[in-house]
Amino acid sequence: MKEPRSRRWLWPLLGLVLLAVVGAVYVHLLPVMTEEEATDARAAIRDRVQALPALPPRPAFGEGPQADQAAFDELFSEERWRVCFAGASEAMVPLPEPSARAWALELEEGEAPRVLLPSESARGVTQLVLGDPPREDPELRGAEAACAGLDERLRSVAATPDLRSPFRIPGGLVSSVDTVGAARAIALVARARWRDGDVRAALRILLDGMVVMRDLRRGNIGGLTTVVSVAGEELLLAHALTLLVPDTELEPAEFERLREEVRAIRALQPEPERMLAAEREGALGGVPLARLQEDVSLLVLAHAHGSVCVGLDVEDCAAALEAIPRADAPSRLRVQVLGERLTRQATIEHLAYDFLEIWPDYLRRSLGADAANHLLEVALALAAERDGGGEEVAGRGTWRGQGQGQGQGQGAPRCPAELDPALAAAPHADDPVTITERAPGVYTLAAPELRVGSLERVEATFVCPAARAAWLDADGRAHSSPTP
Repeated sequence: MKEPRSRRWLWPLLGLVLLAVVGAVYVHLLPVMTEEEATDARAAIRDRVQALPALPPRPAFGEGPQADQAAFDELFSEERWRVCFAGASEAMVPLPEPSARAWALELEEGEAPRVLLPSESARGVTQLVLGDPPREDPELRGAEAACAGLDERLRSVAATPDLRSPFRIPGGLVSSVDTVGAARAIALVARARWRDGDVRAALRILLDGMVVMRDLRRGNIGGLTTVVSVAGEELLLAHALTLLVPDTELEPAEFERLREEVRAIRALQPEPERMLAAEREGALGGVPLARLQEDVSLLVLAHAHGSVCVGLDVEDCAAALEAIPRADAPSRLRVQVLGERLTRQATIEHLAYDFLEIWPDYLRRSLGADAANHLLEVALALAAERDGGGEEVAGRGTWRGQGQGQGQGQGAPRCPAELDPALAAAPHADDPVTITERAPGVYTLAAPELRVGSLERVEATFVCPAARAAWLDADGRAHSSPTP
């Protein structure tokens, strides 16, 4: 008797189902990558780092004795400097009462305005305004004593052209507390010199500090280092602008040297290709090879868009990263059916986008530091004219005098109506810096939107004519800056 036709097809069909089940189980048991693939991927990451060109030296700043790499590393690792940074952070943070934190600018005309501190800035605006009031109390004096010698260490680091970041990868761990604390300590020491009447020494300390913050971005560093070092640099820029509130009593040639140095600091740029390669190497850490075989992100780090920023500067790299198309992760159902091995390429494309998505923001932070640096250069040019020295290099067309002659020049100080186009030309932007008088004698310098998009607008405060800054300490006692 012949077997029914339906039964003749049943066994082959069951065989195919069984084969599919076995195949699915086998595919799901496969590692995301073989041991050989994992070894090659890790080697590719490290080979990319080793193939980077030697880090070029930067210019030497100032005239201090040169340091070695250990001296720079110790600045962010030795206990004595940690104590200094912590003490400065406690002494320089805003006071509890808003009224005690406010600066009042004693202007010759109009009502004395209140100037916002950074913590009170409008959303979406980085305001390089007056820093925290330099209170005169035991806490501040104790912090200054703990930071004795910091200015000499800064001077030697700034004078050394071949240092690398203490936070370099592998091994260096960036600390936002230490980095911002270091900036506060630098500002504390500079403000002590300013309070004692030595504006030149105060500006020198702040400029050396800005070089140190840029040096934190030198070498094989990651994105977080960029973010925290830019925060420290902008804090120092805000304090430098504070020193320009009263008459500086600087000679025209001194202003020009300061502007040249500010431009030279701005020219110290991180290398995005190096940063991305180092970040990939740092992500490996000490993860065992067997564990890496189960994680497709190793292949992402090894291969995905590895050459996107080769040879590009910060601005062009940010634009190139923005142009990478978004890739969604494979659906959970697809992964469950096909397994991680067969959906590996889709996962790699998604994780590559995910890994690189934050990097344009890291790079914009670096470009924002350049915009803030340029505002200091503009303010120095304005201060040179206001304080009576130099030629009309900052403004164009209309100038108006206020008050009586101050500083070294004759006649009334010159206050800006608009900026010279060459000075107003902003880095990484198509539009110029603008200047607006927001209150009698108080001006806002505003940097334009970056070509690659700005995370925040950068603004600075400039005062003309020169003013005395007055403030209250924690006990309500009145203090003021050196007399204009």
